[in-house]
Amino acid sequence: MFSSGIDQHKLFSIIVTINDDGVFVEQAEFKNNNFNILNYIVYPGNNHSATVETTGGWYRMNDFLHYHGIKLKLAHAKFISAM
Repeated sequence: MFSSGIDQHKLFSIIVTINDDGVFVEQAEFKNNNFNILNYIVYPGNNHSATVETTGGWYRMNDFLHYHGIKLKLAHAKFISAM
């Protein structure tokens, strides 16, 4: 299982992925478009979940990832702490 944290901005996103053991797998920054996001998320494997903060576009990300079988969790930036 892979888990990704998505820092979504208006024009671009930064995504960081770890595995079940908490080991860093990959990080990428790219323009927001469905092609880039889907290619990044499906690359490490099909068993993948993602977390995104509740920004203005989270619902589009949720709909898109849900359509492709990726579970998305919402997180409020105020309650997230760095590792």
